[in-house]
This record gives sequence, structure tokens and C-alpha cells, in this order.
Amino acid sequence: MGLKDQLNQDMKEAMKAKESERLGTIRQLRGAIKNKEIELQRELDDPSILAVIGTLVKQRREAAQMYRDNDRPELADKE
Repeated sequence: MGLKDQLNQDMKEAMKAKESERLGTIRQLRGAIKNKEIELQRELDDPSILAVIGTLVKQRREAAQMYRDNDRPELADKE
């Protein structure tokens, strides 16, 4: 099972379990993958998807750190 299939399955599970935070995260990830596919004009393979995930994780960590530096712990926790 590829990563895209796993994300689709996880999204369905999150919907059924009504886990809104998890569902939002998966949707954001799927959107980023789709945008990258449009940009490259090809379907992404698993290593490319992992690269996209790594980029998003790095962005979230940097955003959380910026919130902490600016005394916004509630936003940092959300990230």
C-alpha cells in the first residue's frame, strides 16, 4: 500500500471517529501533495511524498518556534 492510499484510509478513519484535528492535518497534507503534483506535472512516488511531508513538518516547527518567541504559546501548541 502506497502512502497516498494510506493517507486516504487514515482520512476515512478520522472522519468516522470524528477526529477533527487529525482530519484537518491529513487534508492539509493531501493538499500539499496535490499541489506538488500539479507543480511537477506528474504523480509523486513514496520518496517524493516523504519529502513533501518533511517540508511541512519543518514549516510547522518553525512556525511554532516563532509563536513561542513572540509569546504566543496557545498558537505554538496548536502548531
